[in-house]
This record gives sequence, structure tokens and C-alpha cells, in this order.
Amino acid sequence: MDNDEMLKNLKLMKQCKKIDDKVSTIYIVSCGLYALGALFLTFLGLNEGFINFFDSVIVKLVILASGYFACYKHNNKFLLFSLGISAVSILLSTVNILITIVVIILSVITVMNNKTYHYLEKQTGFPYFSERFEMQNIDTKQREIKDKYQQKYEQYNKNSSDEMNDIDLSYRPVNSGTNEFDNSGKMDEI
Repeated sequence: MDNDEMLKNLKLMKQCKKIDDKVSTIYIVSCGLYALGALFLTFLGLNEGFINFFDSVIVKLVILASGYFACYKHNNKFLLFSLGISAVSILLSTVNILITIVVIILSVITVMNNKTYHYLEKQTGFPYFSERFEMQNIDTKQREIKDKYQQKYEQYNKNSSDEMNDIDLSYRPVNSGTNEFDNSGKMDEI
């Protein structure tokens, strides 16, 4: 892979991260502030009923969490969940139409961004797209590969023993017909 292609992929990666940050911020602002406002109104006693509390706080926080995970986990299943929850929340309140439109727009942006991210995952040099980093990874992999001499050396070391227990020193060959006190062939004869 040449340096120009890595630079192009690095720009795409930075763009993906920037879009993830902006989309998650919009999710936090739209759903999070709505949930905090509804919680505050509930404490003041202006937002009555369990369904209003459930819709205003629980459902919006679930939409926020699933949208956030869709951005940073790069999994579109969370988007489907977020869209489904926001569609169901329309039945509970008409104010939710605005949030549902925001969720639909953010979902489309996130799907396109996740498509780019998954393309970048398959490219050489992911996630840093640095030629120096990639060369360092290649060098590390080359050092891990053993040549045939290194393999033989390790096999010999594995099969050899460090002790001399393999040789039985108690065994002495006895020559038939020779006397025990026969010192012929020894140094004394010289």
C-alpha cells in the first residue's frame, strides 16, 4: 500500500470520528435534554402520570443509549432499535414526532458513516494508517517466524537432557578368561 492511499484512508478515518462525535452530541442534546427537562417537570409536579414519565425519561434515554452505541460500536442493529423505539414513542405523545425525525436523520448519517468505517477496517494500516507503524508490524511478524535452523535447534534442546542419567555407570563389561588382578594393558606396565 502506498503512502497516498494511507493518507486518503487517514482522512476518511478522521472524518468518520468527527461525524461520530457530532451525531452522538446531537443525540445527547436532543434526547438527553428532553429527558432531563421531563424529569425536572415531573419533580415540579407538572408532568403527571406514569406514561408521560415513561415516555419522557425512560424511552428517550433508551433512544439516546442506542444511538450512542450505534455511533461508537459501529453496529447498525442499535440504529434499528433506536428507530423502533422512537416509532413506538410517537403513539405515546405527539411531541415525539420531532425527535423521531431527528432520529431518522441521524440514523441515515450513521449508516453511511458505519459503511465507510467498515470499509476502512478492511484496509491495510487500520486504524492508524501510518506507513511507519505498518512497517513495524511487519518487522514484528517477521521476527516471530522461525527459520528451519531455529526449529531444529529448539527440537534438539527439547529432546536433549541436561543430566547424565542416561548413561548407566554401574555396568562394567566382564571379559571372560581374564583375571581380576590382571593389570596388563594398564599404565603400570610401562
